Amino acid sequence: MSRKSILKSMDHPTQSTVNLPTLRFVLEQRTEQMCWDLRIEADGSVFVWRMHQPPSTNPLRVVSACFKGLDVSNKVLLESEILVGDEFGWVKPMKLTGASQARSFHQQFVEGRLELWVEGGVLQGGFVLEGRGDQWRIRKIADEYASIVEPQWAE
Repeated sequence: MSRKSILKSMDHPTQSTVNLPTLRFVLEQRTEQMCWDLRIEADGSVFVWRMHQPPSTNPLRVVSACFKGLDVSNKVLLESEILVGDEFGWVKPMKLTGASQARSFHQQFVEGRLELWVEGGVLQGGFVLEGRGDQWRIRKIADEYASIVEPQWAE
């Protein structure tokens, strides 16, 4: 399936409305390509964004992200499969639409603005992902976890 058809199919998400307590995320460092992949699992689907630098903890700094696609296989993100240096944690939509968190995530994705609460080892607090198609950006919300000091990522 081409990326264009994947993006078009996401305009009408068909995810179930199982009310999961949180969604999982992993931020993978790909040293051979000098980039970072942000993967968010929502009800069995894994959304993937690629960045040439990790998300910032500074609310004034915006990081560009390229949406790489949606993996609809049954593979989910498991903490046991995360490599040393990668970030793993939980994420939930900050604006719930009355449905499950996965459904709210899908609706916000289609609208092009995801407001997410992140609970990871390094990344904490609110983040906003905005964009359409494959052009997105991520920024930190000014909250108690915001900082101008960037996290030290494992090499």
